[in-house]
Amino acid sequence: MHVLLIPSFYSTPQNPVAGAFFRDQAHALHDYGVRVGVLSCPQKAPWQKPLRPGAWPEGIVWEDDQGVATVRGYWRRYWPGYNRLRLSAWVRFGLGVFEQYSRVEKRPDLIHVHAADPAALLAAEIKSRHGVPFVLTEHTSRLALGTGRPVRQRIAAAGIREASAAIAVSPALAEMLALRLPLPSGGWRVVPNCVSRQFLEVPIPDVGAAADSTFRVLTVGNFVPVKGQEVLLRAFAAAFGGDSRCELRLGGRGPREKYLRRLGGQLGIGGQARFLGPLSREQVLAEMTACDMFVLPSLFETFGVVLIEALAVGRPVIATRCGGPESIVHERNGVLVAAGEVGGLAAALTDMRTSAGTYDPEHLRNDVMARFGPHKVAQQLAAVYEKVLSR
Repeated sequence: MHVLLIPSFYSTPQNPVAGAFFRDQAHALHDYGVRVGVLSCPQKAPWQKPLRPGAWPEGIVWEDDQGVATVRGYWRRYWPGYNRLRLSAWVRFGLGVFEQYSRVEKRPDLIHVHAADPAALLAAEIKSRHGVPFVLTEHTSRLALGTGRPVRQRIAAAGIREASAAIAVSPALAEMLALRLPLPSGGWRVVPNCVSRQFLEVPIPDVGAAADSTFRVLTVGNFVPVKGQEVLLRAFAAAFGGDSRCELRLGGRGPREKYLRRLGGQLGIGGQARFLGPLSREQVLAEMTACDMFVLPSLFETFGVVLIEALAVGRPVIATRCGGPESIVHERNGVLVAAGEVGGLAAALTDMRTSAGTYDPEHLRNDVMARFGPHKVAQQLAAVYEKVLSR
């Protein structure tokens, strides 16, 4: 079968981390034997400052991404805000990119949308004009939590209702979406994200193998309130404050960075908390292989890709009960704690310092492979595709 992925955001040379897990699924499907293409239409306003001269290409750019035909239509928007005029113009542009893709690669049998807002709107228009059905995987929390502008909620919901199958990346997200947007045709299925082969193929170093015997705790995520780094800093200070043999490494960027740096100093762990800045996928991999454990202190997560990446390199994890992690973490690969509670997280960190070395790294990797490996996820997606096409 020929499947075209249309993600709402996707990896680009300008921002390779964005939507990297969508790209992982594209390659997993390709390796499974599905013919896969990707259509991405990133948006940029002409008044936004470019990253560097020539960093924003014009028009349509084609790429053969290791066997995955990838077409990017770089669209310059001239309407501020989020409104139907701007979306209609973007959809018309996307239709033109789709028609060019169909001329070059032939028309796909099926479209797979990743994240409804705004890609589901384009897929619904393609379905109306060209008769190509689409399935949708929702990854984001806006629709489930009812956050964001109402117009975005309505537009995303309208697009989802046109899907032949709707998928959520975790049972918790599926339950929330079913309450806010019940679907008559089969309801919300669950197919998780897959772990990148990049994290499965690296040799697993021993836990605690660092020559300096420093206990390294790693977290990676945008510095925004929902990611819970403030709780983690307070918990780390309570567990290890003043102990120079313990180090907290924080990868990411965001509007809370200055506040978090200042808080670390106030808590007396300014010398122990290392802010690493934004990390590439390769840098995340290097940090994960060098740490002793990974922690995800979020207040809400739809899944938690960084958790399966850490487990894939044999690192035990601590995560909060905040939605997605409950379908990933169990007693044989880490610890779950209540979200937002400093005391519980501090106790888990203290226990993990002595128990991290007792986890079997090979078991952690094999368990992730069995549940979130590329072949496993591609097999589940192919079954959904076949069911839709059989109708």
